[in-house]
Amino acid sequence: MSNWEVATVMDTEWRSESALDLIFYIQCLEHEQATALRFKPKRKNPNLEPFVAEINPDPSNPFTRIRVTADHTKLDKSGTAKLLLSAQPGDKWHVQVTGSENDN
Repeated sequence: MSNWEVATVMDTEWRSESALDLIFYIQCLEHEQATALRFKPKRKNPNLEPFVAEINPDPSNPFTRIRVTADHTKLDKSGTAKLLLSAQPGDKWHVQVTGSENDN
């Protein structure tokens, strides 16, 4: 877990019955140029695969917004996206940068 950071759910906003925006505070991301993040629950469960979400970095904003939809839960066989749909403020997740603006 050395290259994983802890992310805290700060807020949740339902966009529709099947789409939820999760707002995370990820301290390490303030200096990253990430375009995608990999999320997995902080509690250990070897059967859960990480969920990858694209993001639009905003260096002036310490919060990161990801959208999880019902389509994600259908495609994600391990169940990580479904867990994200039930996330509450204060929940902790592990997060890892999977893409950056400097990647070729």
